Amino acid sequence: MQKSTGADNSTKEPALVSASQEELAFNLDAIRIEPLSSEHRRGAFVCTNQTIQNYCRNNARKNNDAFMVRVFVACYGTSQDVIGYYYLSLTSYKLGAKDESALHLDNTSDAKFERVEAVPAVYLGMIGIHADYQSRGIGKLLMMDAIQRTAKIAQHAGLYALTLDALDRKVATYYKDKFGFQTFKEGDTGLEMFLPIKTIMDAVKE
Repeated sequence: MQKSTGADNSTKEPALVSASQEELAFNLDAIRIEPLSSEHRRGAFVCTNQTIQNYCRNNARKNNDAFMVRVFVACYGTSQDVIGYYYLSLTSYKLGAKDESALHLDNTSDAKFERVEAVPAVYLGMIGIHADYQSRGIGKLLMMDAIQRTAKIAQHAGLYALTLDALDRKVATYYKDKFGFQTFKEGDTGLEMFLPIKTIMDAVKE
């Protein structure tokens, strides 16, 4: 995974001049990412995507408590207000080069899993950022947290990849360029993506 580099004052100065006091005071290091609990406040979560917003407000706690998914939230400082979240769940994919109904990773993986009925994976769902906190790096922190948690799962149970469905092609390009996600060779939308566990394990060692 890429590491942040030092700021270039010559390129940052124009942005700082136009920034509000609130934006200047924002400290990314003050972001906490932790498992969802009853103490977290979700009612005021506002997102530009209505589905992501409604899930956080109405279904995240219920599904988390039922162990259908595991929800992780981002909060700022000591506040319990949710300003970002994602969830993880276990899933499996039917693979194989000879099966027309199966999804396909790449030629090497298709051949590897040719005789396996299904391949286990961790599914990353609904990364959402509060509308007032977008474009501040919180999404990247959530993605890195999800990757690290997937690596921990892989230490205790077999899985092939972290998978997701990108919201659109712009987001898919971001996941590919920033984190190394790949697209399935075939899929309903072309936005189904996966990050092989080997890539994840190599990254967390760095």
